[in-house]
Amino acid sequence: MKYGRSKIDEKHFKKIVDQATDLIQCVDNDGRIVYVNNIWKNKLGYSDHEIDNLYIGDIIHPQSKENCRKAFLEANSGKSIENLEAIFISKSGQSIPVEGNVNCNFDDDGFVLGAWGMYRDITKRKKAEEMLRKNEENLRITLNSIGEAVIATDNEGRVTGMNPVAEKLTGWAEDQARGKSSTDIFNIVNALTRQAVGNPVMEVLQNGAAVSLGNHTILLARDGTEYQVADSAAPIYSAEKILTGVVLVFRDVTKQYQVLEALRKSEERLEMAMVAANDGLFDWNLKNNEVYFDKRYFTMAGYEPD
Repeated sequence: MKYGRSKIDEKHFKKIVDQATDLIQCVDNDGRIVYVNNIWKNKLGYSDHEIDNLYIGDIIHPQSKENCRKAFLEANSGKSIENLEAIFISKSGQSIPVEGNVNCNFDDDGFVLGAWGMYRDITKRKKAEEMLRKNEENLRITLNSIGEAVIATDNEGRVTGMNPVAEKLTGWAEDQARGKSSTDIFNIVNALTRQAVGNPVMEVLQNGAAVSLGNHTILLARDGTEYQVADSAAPIYSAEKILTGVVLVFRDVTKQYQVLEALRKSEERLEMAMVAANDGLFDWNLKNNEVYFDKRYFTMAGYEPD
């Protein structure tokens, strides 16, 4: 059986276009709207009679007019305009964000007869983008408000963001640090040996579990300033349980460390003095009736320390 090639007449073509889910419109070379499909009418709320008197400028939001004007000028030169974003205004005044393609129609001599465009309603996408923007802004405000330093990285350990406290302690501005390895930004050594300490971000990326730094960790800032720091790093997982990065939280504990070091050295000096004097020591807390005896006190009394 042979099938002949069928032609789609204007009636059938209009039926197909009217069933499309995208907003389709055609304008003449004066910008007057000469055809729209059903979804266009439903979204913008105009009747056939009203559309006869509409120009393209009547339905474009003032915010979008300059961008659309430039796009139409490019289309007039024969260029196909893709992914043009604009805001349409319905008859009731509602703003409808759209994205679509625009092309011009030309006669045999190359003169512009008009233009046609196919647009999709991107209201839901714009709302989701706005919600995401607000969430990111709220997160940014929160991170900037807390007293601890925070550095976020991607799944390769590159810095994606940091708060002002982290900028101060590392000596790196966020815009300069973004994209660099966290090892370059968070440069840490052991306070006692001055040897480099393993990067906690890379450890988390390797093991997929949170880690904490041990004592005696020094952060070497970009300008050479040294800070005694305490920190922890935790993995960031997506909803699909994929490791997407690491958040590193740390704080300056230099003063606390100095106090503890001074206390340790004082205790060492006291211990040396007690040894030199061959004295024993006991400490009796009258409130809870607990007594502490040092080892020499036991020995002087003829007992083993235990």
